[in-house]
Amino acid sequence: MDSSWKIGFVLYGKYFPNQPANVNVFWAYGQCSEAVGDFIKKPMRECTGAEMFAELLYHCGLEAKIDSILEHTKVSTSMMPYITSQFMPRRINDRPKVIPRAASISPLLTVRRTAGDVVFTVETSVRTAMMAVWV
Repeated sequence: MDSSWKIGFVLYGKYFPNQPANVNVFWAYGQCSEAVGDFIKKPMRECTGAEMFAELLYHCGLEAKIDSILEHTKVSTSMMPYITSQFMPRRINDRPKVIPRAASISPLLTVRRTAGDVVFTVETSVRTAMMAVWV
């Protein structure tokens, strides 16, 4: 919670069907790619995968083990600049309603506003399109 990158992470057990027992899958996510790291003094978007992982390991108190952990680690990175938009503060009118007021039918595959729902996945986009068609 103290990370300037706002790092979150998930440790999976078995993730892939043919994953060897001695291989672990680890997923990490940083929300502030423009911020300078607390330990790796670069913005996250300018870091290598090893540097990103090292930053996380520092935060986890594993400073003494970073080199040995990285020696046995493969890191793949992906930049998804709009993925955090769902987590940003918003108002009720920031997203259109599933069925616009003047429309008779609107089966759009897009992010729409639904009461009491969390907008994050493709499933949400598909569900709101289905809701529009069902009405």
